[in-house]
Amino acid sequence: MIFSRNGKDEKRKKRKEKREMREKTKSFRRFFLGAICILLLLFAILVTALGVWAERTFASGVSLDLLAHVEESTAPPVFYQFHFTDRANRIGTEEMIDQPGVAETKSNYLSYSEIPDNMIRAVVAIEDKRFFDHRGVDWYRTAAAGLNYVLGFSKRFGASTITQQLVKNLTGENEITVHRKLQEVFFARDLERNLDKTEILERYLNLLPLSDGCVGIAVGAEHFFGKSAAELTLSECATLAAITNNPSYYHPTKYPDHTIERRNLILSEMQKQGYISEETYQTAVSEPLGIVEKQKTAYTEPIRSWYLDMVVDDVVTDLAAQYGISRAAASQKVLAGGLRIDVAMDEDIQKEVENYYRAAVQMPKNEKGESAQSALIVIDPKTGDILGVAGAVGEKTANRLQNFATQTKRAPGSVIKPLTVYGPALESGVITWASVYDDVPVEFKGASNRAWPRNASGVYRGLTTIPYAVAHSVNTVAVRVLQDVGAENAFRFAKDRFHVDSLLEGEEMNDTNSAALALGQMHYGVTLREITTAYTVFADGGVYHPYRSYYRVVDANGKILLSREDGAEQVMSEENAAIMTKLLQGVIQHGTSTSVSLDKICECAGKTGTTSEHNDRWFIGYTPDLICGVWCGFEYPEPIKGSNPCLSVWNTVMHRLVTMRQGQTIFRVPQNLIQCAYCKDSGCRVGSFCAMDPRGSRNETGWFVSGTEPTAVCDCHVPVSVNPSGGVCGADCPVGDSKRAALIRVVRHFPVQVTVSDAQYVWRGDPKIIATNPNSAEAYFEASLPDYCGRSATQTPYNRSCRGHTIEYLTPWDIERLFPKFFFSHSDSNFEEEPNEVDEE
Repeated sequence: MIFSRNGKDEKRKKRKEKREMREKTKSFRRFFLGAICILLLLFAILVTALGVWAERTFASGVSLDLLAHVEESTAPPVFYQFHFTDRANRIGTEEMIDQPGVAETKSNYLSYSEIPDNMIRAVVAIEDKRFFDHRGVDWYRTAAAGLNYVLGFSKRFGASTITQQLVKNLTGENEITVHRKLQEVFFARDLERNLDKTEILERYLNLLPLSDGCVGIAVGAEHFFGKSAAELTLSECATLAAITNNPSYYHPTKYPDHTIERRNLILSEMQKQGYISEETYQTAVSEPLGIVEKQKTAYTEPIRSWYLDMVVDDVVTDLAAQYGISRAAASQKVLAGGLRIDVAMDEDIQKEVENYYRAAVQMPKNEKGESAQSALIVIDPKTGDILGVAGAVGEKTANRLQNFATQTKRAPGSVIKPLTVYGPALESGVITWASVYDDVPVEFKGASNRAWPRNASGVYRGLTTIPYAVAHSVNTVAVRVLQDVGAENAFRFAKDRFHVDSLLEGEEMNDTNSAALALGQMHYGVTLREITTAYTVFADGGVYHPYRSYYRVVDANGKILLSREDGAEQVMSEENAAIMTKLLQGVIQHGTSTSVSLDKICECAGKTGTTSEHNDRWFIGYTPDLICGVWCGFEYPEPIKGSNPCLSVWNTVMHRLVTMRQGQTIFRVPQNLIQCAYCKDSGCRVGSFCAMDPRGSRNETGWFVSGTEPTAVCDCHVPVSVNPSGGVCGADCPVGDSKRAALIRVVRHFPVQVTVSDAQYVWRGDPKIIATNPNSAEAYFEASLPDYCGRSATQTPYNRSCRGHTIEYLTPWDIERLFPKFFFSHSDSNFEEEPNEVDEE
């Protein structure tokens, strides 16, 4: 009994423990399932929130209006030109029908019905076999690719559907980032909502990137196989589909083995997916690639003029920028979208320019007998309208050739100086017309103390006026003025006001330095169009006019896609712009461009430019009505020997244009500009000692904004006694037979000797105190100096000592101690022993 009762208790205890265990298990399951549900709910909320955020963040940026809607045929662009009372008053348009390349133009865009079935099957089989089933994104492939990316097996996403690839080709975005991929997904969904599958395939195959820069199967068929797309065989369709995967690696002529391998893979996929039979597959893989050596097409595209080629390129660029599409997509819209483009061209000027560059222009040749290239552009300074352009020398043989006027960047040399040095310096008040700078080396580089910068003439002049520095392109003065303006200030002025956008401001490469800003030695350079446009500021009273080759672009439905109205901007005062023009007139009148003869019939101004290795030559010149820029150089840079060929080109073309237009011949001078005389050694008002300079009159007349003309009297000229037979008189020289002359007060210190033209006219302390220098090839004070001070290229300098008497030398330290003012600069007027009174004459 006892045993039986204990057994029952034990059983009840076990049953109780089991019940409790089941309850615990149920509780854990309920907790676990609840936690899972909560997590799933939170995940769903998170996914929804991310979806809403992503939808807003990556809202479609592909403009469907810009996708060429093509039925059975497509239309090329139609160009119109305006009639003008003047460039600011357009009074009517007419269609351009006699310009080269405006005649009947064939489109390379194919409608879906014109695309071979095998071409469609090939790309679907290899690129996106579920294309007709998904809605823009293949989530199976995307999930696998995303997991692969997260786990680090590959940093390439892959898995892009045809729709996603179309988005990439439309936008030009190819960066491998999560952000770009998400954006691509939403863009693809947006396309699928607005286009059906045939429309997507049509646009995809017309934007297919191929080798040699070909885009679209129509172009590829003609380029690689010499036939139309309709004539392509199965093997040829597979070959084009193979190339697009990697146009460089699968280049059919450079790497045919790669192309064949990829083509055969595509044919295999087509066979597996039921598009072709086994027999057809075997026949196709046995065929050679069949690439033609030369393009054999019955159709030859009409050759557009340099101007219309530029217009097409500008419209493509602006469409791509404004609507967020790729250049390929924009190009398709321009060439096949039936657009109307109103151009800014002056037909007469374009004919003159293009005819001259086609046959008449003569360029220097290198040792191989190859001619240099050249480009020219003509712009209306009051509107920014491009009136004419020539992109290269000789007959234009194709469309979309390299245009040296609008596409090529070269170092500008000294043509940059008015934009980065003298223009900013005038506007900021750092200089006036009368400012004087010392033309001597700014610094000495390396162990050899190499003088920098060097002038094109190879000579250092000494004290130099701004007009002379501009006219003769004196590098040292440009560097010193830039230092006074500040490199950063000059950089911002040129980039923000003159819109020299090619100036670099990156961390690794930038042009905020003296070599780039004062000497034009930029990293990449500028285009001829860019720098010629900047000169509109000087030609039109300080107003910058952005260049424009067209006024507006209208689609086939009458919608304005682009409009380029004059974005005129006052970037410097009218007075300073006029002063800059006067300075640039000096370049032609007595500077580096005296071979220009146009100034005999019309006022003109301009600036030459030559790079340090003479690889590039420039001339930007203008009249009151026209700005014309010319560049010359070899396609692959090498030195151009001899004189600047741009000058003769500019002079010849502008003579024809000025004679043809019969416009204004005199630059406007603002009422607030005045003329005033000054001493060209000090920049101050002429004093009585200035006339005693042994070089003759130092009097010049310049242009000034009223109130900025010099008021102080010249303190640079110091009177001394000189022996009629030569030499500066010392303390023991007889007075009776001496004469009076004036030397210039300037202090120079060099680590090595430098040849300076005006060194023989320098005053460095009272010659009656300084010991006579017995060396007649040196200045009277030179032997007493602790360093070098510069010499003129003569054995008998004017400021040598009179050798009639000799006294003991004072040491340099004695001179510095006894006569400290001897070491002061020429700007300190306290040195004068006699007052230099104003010379009223």
